[in-house]
Amino acid sequence: MKNFAVIFTLILMSLTARAQMSDEKTIPQLKEDLAKIEKSIDVTRKKMKEIRDVTFLPELYFVLAELYVDKSRYVYTIARQANKDAPLEEIDFSEALKAKKQAIEVYQRFTEAFPKSDNLDKAYFFMAHEHRETGNNEEMVKTYIKMTKEFPKSPFWEETQLILGDFFLENKKEPKMALEFYQKILERPQNPFMPIARYKLGWCQINLEKFHEALLSFEGVITIDSKIPMDKLPDIYKKSDVRRDALIAMVWPYSEEKTYEPFRAKALPYFESLAPNRPTLLKVLNKLTKRLMLKNKFEMVMPVYFRLIEITNDLETRVELFDKFYEALKKSTNKNWLLDEIPEELVKTLIKARSSSVFSAAEKVKMEKNYEIYIRDITTKLQQKAKRTGATVDYLAAIHGYEDYLVVYPNTKYSVSILQNVAESYFAIKNYPRAGYKYEQLSKRLKKTAVKPIYDSAIQSFALALKTPDKISKIELTESREGFRDIGTQFIKAYPGDKANAMIMFNIGRTYYDERDFDKAVVSFTNFINANPQHKEATTAGNLILDSYNQREDYEGLIKAGKALIANKKFTNQQFKNDISEIIKQAEYRKIQNAVGDPRSRGYAQKLLQFASKYQGSALGDQALYEAFTSLKAKKDFQAYDPGEQLLIKHGDSRYAKEVVSAMGQMAMNTADYRRAAKYFEIFARKYPKDSASMGLLKNAAGMRELMGDYKEAAEDFRDLGQTENVAKQFISAQDW
Repeated sequence: MKNFAVIFTLILMSLTARAQMSDEKTIPQLKEDLAKIEKSIDVTRKKMKEIRDVTFLPELYFVLAELYVDKSRYVYTIARQANKDAPLEEIDFSEALKAKKQAIEVYQRFTEAFPKSDNLDKAYFFMAHEHRETGNNEEMVKTYIKMTKEFPKSPFWEETQLILGDFFLENKKEPKMALEFYQKILERPQNPFMPIARYKLGWCQINLEKFHEALLSFEGVITIDSKIPMDKLPDIYKKSDVRRDALIAMVWPYSEEKTYEPFRAKALPYFESLAPNRPTLLKVLNKLTKRLMLKNKFEMVMPVYFRLIEITNDLETRVELFDKFYEALKKSTNKNWLLDEIPEELVKTLIKARSSSVFSAAEKVKMEKNYEIYIRDITTKLQQKAKRTGATVDYLAAIHGYEDYLVVYPNTKYSVSILQNVAESYFAIKNYPRAGYKYEQLSKRLKKTAVKPIYDSAIQSFALALKTPDKISKIELTESREGFRDIGTQFIKAYPGDKANAMIMFNIGRTYYDERDFDKAVVSFTNFINANPQHKEATTAGNLILDSYNQREDYEGLIKAGKALIANKKFTNQQFKNDISEIIKQAEYRKIQNAVGDPRSRGYAQKLLQFASKYQGSALGDQALYEAFTSLKAKKDFQAYDPGEQLLIKHGDSRYAKEVVSAMGQMAMNTADYRRAAKYFEIFARKYPKDSASMGLLKNAAGMRELMGDYKEAAEDFRDLGQTENVAKQFISAQDW
């Protein structure tokens, strides 16, 4: 038990000293630790001579060897720190090398002293390692090979094969020989070294220009070895993620393939399916683009660029990425790449680069020049595609690209033509409000000699937008009306003799009318009529003037405007003037109605009579009396005779007189007021002698007069009827000789 405690103490001292050396220490501190290690070496050697229980002796060999290794490290470190500025080849490391050799001697003595030990493979393995550390590669190889042959079941067997493979691959540059060592590991039962061995095998195959085999090997690390845990490997092999390294390494042999299996044919989905995370995918795709570009595989690399643009955030990387992307695009024979989002991404990158301190002034100048070309060229491709397909989605992609261009390059020599392309594209997809707006913007940037076609296009666009107001938004409707007025006014001013001016003037008025700005509508329509009295839309303009007043219930204004239209001598459409006269009458009637209130009220007729008295002798007075009469008549009120008779007396030439007198006569008949009926029939017959009903009414009046004994009046009626005998008869009856 005592001997075990001694061994444990020595091992602990060795580990403690080794851990302490990893910290940053001064030379005196390192020398102090070295002294402890040397003391441990002396103690260990002494114990090895004195120990009686030989079962613990083999462990002391390993402790002693490790102490020599630690001594070598400390001596090496002290020499480096003492000569920090000196080249390595000028520093004396002989003491460190001596300690290494002493460790080798200890392992050698162990193999000779304990040829049957279970740790013999371990001794060979560590001894070979120290041979490698001292640069004695020949002995290293011999020792490793001896170990693998004699101890095929050793836990160090796979690692030994891996080390030998690395030596022949990296030091001897003999990939064929190295391949054999890696292959042996893969032929063994599943073990933690398989992914690394397969990865190294892939590099051997690359060196042998067996690219397809290399691709399969790297792919196998990710697929075949996917379930092999890596946590059981020695720490030295955990410093790197072999599966990530294999995925990145795959890029080279993949780019060398002449033909591809279907599932590998598309580079992007193939590598995406194998990538474990986004950072790895970014690194792999970046390398993939470089290799595919190098191999002129432009059709394969384009989708990879699209994906990189989508997931890359680093500004410097994006700038470089777009340069390569555009190069690939120019060299690609495929004209149908989906470039819709690229202009926007270019613009966002350029805007960030402009304010970045990462790039020099010269780099920014170059970038400005390049990106102008990139955005313009790519967007032109989008518009060309749109013209081929005629699809709205393609036109929108071109529009957005051009608008992105104008955000960052508003004043280049191409800006005007690009703005025109935007306007034409909006027009092509029947987005007339936006087309008009863009044409309007364009008109402000052109010289007078070149602006007329743009004015035409803007006016046409706004006009088409206004034809279907229900299909555009409220703001688009407002902008289209304002745009039409602004451009229309400029057009008329710039080209006063153009034949389109009349319709432009009319439609300017119509825009005011449609947005219920009736004052301006009236002014515009009046100017239109005065300038174009014989135009086909002149009558429409007149009606809209009158309706502008009517919708506001401004009947006074309507009547005044209507009379002005009738009085306009340039306006020769008589039928229209007649129609206006009727409209004026209706307005006058409505004016009366508004003035006296609700027709159902009890005082309605009385108010009409008061109104008629106020406007006696006028058309309004006439209208008021007629309205009072019809109101009382509808209620079968005998007071209806009063406004009716006033109308006949004060407005004898009223257009309502014939209707009123006839109606009053009929009312009197219905109520058996025959004398009054006879009176009204007589008035009607004498006032309207040519009316077909006049003679019949007068005959009825004469008969009623005779029966009532009104012989004198009856005689006058018969005289007018030309009935002489009945005249004499009336005189006889009246005894008026």
